[in-house]
Amino acid sequence: MFNKNYDHSIRDLKALFPDDHKDSSGQPFWSGPKRSPQPVVFDANDEVHLNFVWTCSNLIFANLGMPALERDNIKAVAA
Repeated sequence: MFNKNYDHSIRDLKALFPDDHKDSSGQPFWSGPKRSPQPVVFDANDEVHLNFVWTCSNLIFANLGMPALERDNIKAVAA
């Protein structure tokens, strides 16, 4: 889920609309409120990344009736 939302989808978007893309009127596509996103590569040592994966995993496990995982277990698997 992390890679899909923060890496792959953004790379796909950037392939369609690169940083220098112009809109139909010749203006820069990424201007004003539309800022060019940057993909984020998962890093198991980054606390925010790890917390995202840990929380999503436990939400899925809870919906499947499985016991929650400890954070350290997720870190070991994700690394």
